[in-house]
Amino acid sequence: MYSAEVLTQVHKKLQDIFPGGLVLLGGSYLYGEASEKSDVDFYAIISWRDFFERGEFLHRIKALKLDYPELKVTFMPRLLFRRGWYYVYGKDLGGALHCSKINRKIIFRNAVKLSYFHYVNSLLAEEPRQKKISVRKSAQQLTLAAWAASAREMKSPLFLVENLQRGIGDLPAEKKEILSAIIGHKLNDQWWQDKNLSELGRAIFNCIVFIYNLEGKKFLNFSIVNYLLYNARFLAKGNYKFLFRNPDKYLLGKIFNCLTSPACDIRELSGQLREVIFPIYIV
Repeated sequence: MYSAEVLTQVHKKLQDIFPGGLVLLGGSYLYGEASEKSDVDFYAIISWRDFFERGEFLHRIKALKLDYPELKVTFMPRLLFRRGWYYVYGKDLGGALHCSKINRKIIFRNAVKLSYFHYVNSLLAEEPRQKKISVRKSAQQLTLAAWAASAREMKSPLFLVENLQRGIGDLPAEKKEILSAIIGHKLNDQWWQDKNLSELGRAIFNCIVFIYNLEGKKFLNFSIVNYLLYNARFLAKGNYKFLFRNPDKYLLGKIFNCLTSPACDIRELSGQLREVIFPIYIV
């Protein structure tokens, strides 16, 4: 595990990389739930310009990851952090806590996409540690989606295990049981050693499909803001696939069709997801 001193050192280095942005420590290290195998999650809240011109930032972060391999950094435009486009809860270098706006509809659609993203990464992971991390993150995002779709109060920090456990109370017993177990056990718990990670991944996939089919119609209706965001991004690159489409519904359908096809290229899908889970970028 990383000590508080090391976390502060990494935090300062990241803030130096983003002098005009806000860098937040989040995840299990913030909540006091970290184990030896946990990722170190930071969020970089930056301008649109820096988001689109992130090449230099990526180079410097990848160099930093050589010294801190558990480091994970998520980039997000400042405006969308304020609007609650993705849920972020974190602490700045001065110790102040920051929380994005909670918007159930947006949280649902983006949490389902991120759950798929982490599930696909679990399929690609060669090391058991990374596979466990990806399975757990997929379950966390899916639990967040289920919580957003429920009538239950959403209380920050949403990714605190105690709060996530409350959010899945309305699911069928077998799905509630598997999600509760995955998010409730730290990565170094014996529980993980006794489980088949591939089977856990398949269980997560089935839960994603269930929740999407149950709530997708209500939460994936057309959003003009989402439509304009995707097309502003991809039309500039000569990509017309989101034109005259509901971007999230189209994406989730494509992901499902690929994952259920014998010809699915998982590595290619992972690369595509990294680009289309927009507007964030994870490195």
